[in-house]
Amino acid sequence: MQSVDLQQLEDDPVEALRRAHEGPLVVLEGDRAEAVVFHLDPSLLSDQQSGLSLAVAVALYKDGAVKTILERYGMEPADIE
Repeated sequence: MQSVDLQQLEDDPVEALRRAHEGPLVVLEGDRAEAVVFHLDPSLLSDQQSGLSLAVAVALYKDGAVKTILERYGMEPADIE
């Protein structure tokens, strides 16, 4: 997962969006995480509510964040159904 400083985001938002295409981008203010920017695949946004949830879930899965979260809590994917 990549990160960008808040000032860098303000100075060049297009670059931040380009980096978000590669994976979730954490926005930092100093050393504190403030937000995460995700690329939203247009093909997953069929209806606004469920499409947004699916797009975020896919971005987290592709980045490996879901596996990391499950491992941290000693869980398997079947445990979250």
